Amino acid sequence: MPMYRKLTTAAAVAALAFGLAACGGGGSDEPTATAPPPTTTPDPMPPAPTPVDVTLPDTPMGHAAMAGMYSIPAGGSATSGGVMFSCAAGGEDCAVTVAEDGTAMALGGDVEASLTEVAQMALDEENQAAALVARNRIIGEDSAIEGATALPARATASATSGLDRVNIRVTRGAGAAARVRVTPAPAGYTPAEEAAMSNGDWAGTRLTRIVGPNTDQLVVYTDIEQPDRVQFYDFDAKATTDARYAYPGTLPTDSGGNQRAFLPTDTITPLTIGGATAGAGAFSRATLDPNEFPQPGPSAGGDVTQRYRMATAAALTHSFKGNYNGAAGTYICTVTTAGDPCIVTVAPNGAYTQTQGTWTFTPELNSLAYQGDGTFMSFGWWLRTPNNPDGAYAFEYYADGTAYAPTQDAANASTPPRGTATYSGRAAGRYVIQTVEAAGVTGGMSGEFTAAATLTANFSAQDAQGAAAPTVEGSITGFQGEMGAMSGWEVTLHRQALANDAAALGANFTGNQLDPTLPRFNGATATMGDQTAYGSWTGQFFGNQVDATGTNVNRAAPIGVGGTFHADNDAASIAGAFGANR
Repeated sequence: MPMYRKLTTAAAVAALAFGLAACGGGGSDEPTATAPPPTTTPDPMPPAPTPVDVTLPDTPMGHAAMAGMYSIPAGGSATSGGVMFSCAAGGEDCAVTVAEDGTAMALGGDVEASLTEVAQMALDEENQAAALVARNRIIGEDSAIEGATALPARATASATSGLDRVNIRVTRGAGAAARVRVTPAPAGYTPAEEAAMSNGDWAGTRLTRIVGPNTDQLVVYTDIEQPDRVQFYDFDAKATTDARYAYPGTLPTDSGGNQRAFLPTDTITPLTIGGATAGAGAFSRATLDPNEFPQPGPSAGGDVTQRYRMATAAALTHSFKGNYNGAAGTYICTVTTAGDPCIVTVAPNGAYTQTQGTWTFTPELNSLAYQGDGTFMSFGWWLRTPNNPDGAYAFEYYADGTAYAPTQDAANASTPPRGTATYSGRAAGRYVIQTVEAAGVTGGMSGEFTAAATLTANFSAQDAQGAAAPTVEGSITGFQGEMGAMSGWEVTLHRQALANDAAALGANFTGNQLDPTLPRFNGATATMGDQTAYGSWTGQFFGNQVDATGTNVNRAAPIGVGGTFHADNDAASIAGAFGANR
């Protein structure tokens, strides 16, 4: 305690002395407050240096910079692989880090990266080889498009693609998009990862397959619509009613022997499913009730089989409620041996097999079934691209649809329609434009396009002597490429003569006069930017006008027209197909 008092007293004396000194020896006895000493802030630490990206040059194969850290004095350089890093003189030393992913960062002075002399020579050789391959591919595709051929008629396969028009199946189910597949041959076509280019309101599909050293590509456009709902049978007994299936029995009649509408008390004759008789229904995935019949499994799993047990051993039949092609009704399966089950098998590709039992379907009265679009059109193109530089390109195109075949009566069968008709639709195809210099072809560009198609048919045209001479002509405009609008592109489909016969209008018409300097030129003229090329075009009318009774009207203009066109010169080629509706 005494020591504590001494310390306290001493502290007080010191404080007082300090106060007196601060007063500067003044005469006042009052203590004076003083400001605390100023606080000093230490200088901030310099920021850590930020690594800077180093732009690496394109390197040839085997000459990339190797991962690691490189210290380079100012004004010096370091080599890694085929890349030389240089540190600017007069500044800081440099540190370069090359990551495993091939990127590079630098600290310190400015760093530039360039190829070594050996790497530059190797890159030049690679570029020359790539340019040669690109040139050869341009020449090869140009040759293929210049010699474009049409897919042959049904049941006659092309020697090049193995396709004919019947192989390209276009379908559309209720509530579904258009479906395009290649069947029954050639096999291997599957939907491509890259979708078909948009083409107005025509649905597009792109299919591909690998065949040896080649890649085949098939692009199809169609205007197929969703199915309609129509009567399953002619339940109202009216000739004008659109019924999906022909009634397999005798329609009911009144007391006078006239056909009448079905009544709830009438017995409805069932539809045989999968039979060979006229009016038999299809045993297919598109029509069978998916809740009652087996569905295809993955290809690796093989066929899927379902067994249906008999209700009783003596009945020899098995029945259940379901729908067939959208109509409600009753399925019945009959076997020949008591107790045997009905058996149905479906393959991964959707093909059904009835291995045991005979099937029928009885629709409910006034039920409705789906009626598929029967007047649609399709068009497109096929390209074979070789996967090696020495392979050969091939190109084919096609247009297809419901045949125009007016058959109302024999007396007027040859009378064609009269008046004019305008057809509007879409087109698609491919093109090549080569870069030609004094040394020959040095490069070029190629790609695909979509466009608008417009045609006009004059079925009442006459020649100079007044004889009937119907004609057709048109144009392909509004070109769109993979990179957008293609300004200055147009194809003129020059006027062609048509057959003055209704039945013959369903056959192909062909512009075979290819020289534009001669009179009555009926080929095609293509303008592609600063290129002008000449060629030919073909067409065919599709679709029948149907009257209230469901009979074709032979004096009505065809519903649609489709065809193909191609043109070429020394530097450019274009080929495609179109479909248009009245």
